[in-house]
Amino acid sequence: MQAMDPIDFEHYCAWLYTKEGYKVADTKTSGDEGIDLLLTKGNKKVVVQCKRYSGNVGQPVVRDLYGAMFHVAATEAHLCTTGRISRQAESWAAGKPIELLDGSDMVAWANKWRRQEVERSGASIIWTTATVAVVGVVIVAALALMAGGWFFFNRRTNRPEPTPVLSVPVLPTVTPSGQSGIDQPVTQITPLPTEEATETPEETPEEEPEETVELAPTTTLRPTDEPPTSVPAAVNVEVPRRSADILIDGSLDEWGDPITTANVTVYTSSQWDGTDDSESSWYLAWDEQALFIAALVIDDVHAQYSTGPEIFRGDSLEIQFDTDRDGDFGNGVSADEFQLEISPGNFGDLAPEAWRFAGSNSGQYLDSPGHQIVVAAEETPFGYFIEARIPWSNINVSPSAGLVIGANLNVNDNDTAGPLQEMMKSNVPSRSYANPTTWGTLTLR
Repeated sequence: MQAMDPIDFEHYCAWLYTKEGYKVADTKTSGDEGIDLLLTKGNKKVVVQCKRYSGNVGQPVVRDLYGAMFHVAATEAHLCTTGRISRQAESWAAGKPIELLDGSDMVAWANKWRRQEVERSGASIIWTTATVAVVGVVIVAALALMAGGWFFFNRRTNRPEPTPVLSVPVLPTVTPSGQSGIDQPVTQITPLPTEEATETPEETPEEEPEETVELAPTTTLRPTDEPPTSVPAAVNVEVPRRSADILIDGSLDEWGDPITTANVTVYTSSQWDGTDDSESSWYLAWDEQALFIAALVIDDVHAQYSTGPEIFRGDSLEIQFDTDRDGDFGNGVSADEFQLEISPGNFGDLAPEAWRFAGSNSGQYLDSPGHQIVVAAEETPFGYFIEARIPWSNINVSPSAGLVIGANLNVNDNDTAGPLQEMMKSNVPSRSYANPTTWGTLTLR
């Protein structure tokens, strides 16, 4: 297998998967998000990356494959390599829907089907020999006096059978028209179903109006013009206590599995063209000093042109807290509400940053600079990772196990040039900007 051309190795992996009952389609070399094969079997959808390596496959390859799995909404990710898989990669994949097959695994897999082919060929030889023997007996009985008949029987029953040859079929390519690139394909390529774009209601309230109200030379006002509504049933996210050091560096190496997602569209602007290309998985933890939040964001177009209080207009996270939910749970903003905007920057001249808005007794969010929130981000082929450390003192919270905080977790998306927030996704379907009764909760464990 290591002597194969990389494309031939992909075709060989495809053949092995067809033997396991999968329908297989390859993805060509451009725009495939690192995916070489797409598999379906029943309700299972699997992405496969084939690495014809002789050395180690490291954690970054596995991490990018995991992101690609989210990008195409697959249920599993498989890595097939003729090389070795590093301990760091195996550790990172533990507990995730990722299957790692190294060179030894590939040899065992190939031998499994080689043996079955040989066994089937052997069974065919036995059956053919038995049939010939029966025919020979009949011939002998009918032509017992004929030496020529006996000679024919002897020659047929003693002729050696050819050694079975295991051939690897060529996987047909998938052209844009959906037709196979060869005349008689060995493997049927089954197009995978595509998800219909979710329609957006025609009348959606403007999420972030352009106007700001000047209260003082250095203070801007976040408008809260959404009509208050009362929607029961909050979405609760259980936040585990931090068990190990978390380095705020934009990498998810210290995190385990995500504990929630923010993939429900709750806002679109008039500039949005209907393209739904944003998904996110969230990680949270806490200790006595801070709340730690990280997100894996899948977004095929990264656009962030804003800083400071305008962060929300570009690709970013937005988090709202009701820090005294038991004390004044109501449908308006008060002094115990906070909104944090967390930007990954643009991975160029704009660095990652955070901005804090604090609620007021006048029912508005006001600029509240002077926080100590630390942010880091890392660009990926499918979007970005982002991490933040939020000191409890920055949102006036004294943490303890069992504490419940009103909260919702949101992702802002912008796909066009310029500061234009196009859409927002949240972990809470009922989320309304200025109404804490429509938010979910965080419970510290």
